[in-house]
Amino acid sequence: MFSSTIQGAIPDAVRGRAFTLLDVSWSAMRLVSLGVAAVVVDRVGIEPLYWIGGSLLALAGVLGLVLLGGQRLQALEPGVAG
Repeated sequence: MFSSTIQGAIPDAVRGRAFTLLDVSWSAMRLVSLGVAAVVVDRVGIEPLYWIGGSLLALAGVLGLVLLGGQRLQALEPGVAG
């Protein structure tokens, strides 16, 4: 769904660059999160890391719902594009 949304929003001429930027950003943030997790686990243990991760995930869900609040989400019928 994410890829389809990006494909529809980005012009053909720059779509490759946009996906490259997203891929590089995604990979870099995964590495950063592993480094941060290593420091947290070393200092406070694994259980607080799970609580922090779960809290951030819940916060992201709530933020997504708030930001999408007024938008109508619709399911596509099978075989119907955009």
